Amino acid sequence: MFIVFNEELKNEYLSYLNNIGSQSVIKKVYNPLFKASEKYEAKLTKDISEFSGDELNIFFSKEYKCLSKKTLLIKVSCVRRYAKWCKDSNLPVSDECVNFTIDVIDSLKDTGNAYIKSPRDLAIKIGTNVPLTYDTKDRILVKVRAAIWLVYAGVRQHDVINIKRENIYIKEKFIKYKDKYYEIYPEMTEDIMRAYNIDSKACNGKDYFIRRANSNPFTISSLMIYLSEQQKTLMKGDFKLTFEKVRMSGLYYRTYQREQLGCPADFSDEIVYRMEQSNRKSKDEKMSYIQIKSCIKKGYQDYLKLWQ
Repeated sequence: MFIVFNEELKNEYLSYLNNIGSQSVIKKVYNPLFKASEKYEAKLTKDISEFSGDELNIFFSKEYKCLSKKTLLIKVSCVRRYAKWCKDSNLPVSDECVNFTIDVIDSLKDTGNAYIKSPRDLAIKIGTNVPLTYDTKDRILVKVRAAIWLVYAGVRQHDVINIKRENIYIKEKFIKYKDKYYEIYPEMTEDIMRAYNIDSKACNGKDYFIRRANSNPFTISSLMIYLSEQQKTLMKGDFKLTFEKVRMSGLYYRTYQREQLGCPADFSDEIVYRMEQSNRKSKDEKMSYIQIKSCIKKGYQDYLKLWQ
């Protein structure tokens, strides 16, 4: 039997789970989780339910850094459930533990590698002067680069594939879609023009901006696969580019620019969007309004460090 810190309390919680029919989660998650946390609890002389956000960051990043995000989400959710049970039992707990989210783990990483500072920074990271040919590989690269810029400008990922050429106003330097306007930054103009011109004629009336050779739009999953495949071509160094990283960097950049003009930070639209996304997830992956709001603000504070 492995050593468990605060063993009596944890056994009581495991008995509670067993009584409500959660035997599988005890074996698959909690037993190895409590085994892994013991040395951290012993060092800090407190139960994991009392860990601060920073202490949980250290624990998860060191013990589970190689896990997929989905698996990590389950473990984080289980720690929150344990902390909530302790709180409901009138035991000492940390509110940071009760509300801990997977996104907070990003704060342990080098901030410079977590977000992209500005459009210029993104242009530098993905490189410039990409040759334009009609080779299939190069055509895909041109479209992936355009998709990256659309996401950075604020277009939702699921809307990128629905943008049509008629939504692109290159001379006017904006994109109009669903009554919303998105700025075309000077740094993105060349990539947008390339994607616009590489398929200059609409086919079968399907005039999608980011489309396949047969004129049908890409799927989001295929674009993400292509982005992953193009990492070595797009990026230099170990910076890993994801659409979500690009999207949040663009949001934070625009927020920062507005703050420089005296406008307060407003993440209300992003909170609503994330709540909608969260409601479609499983129970273990869902996040509360407070957790989402805290996560967004924490991310923005990390982003601001790039300007210090």
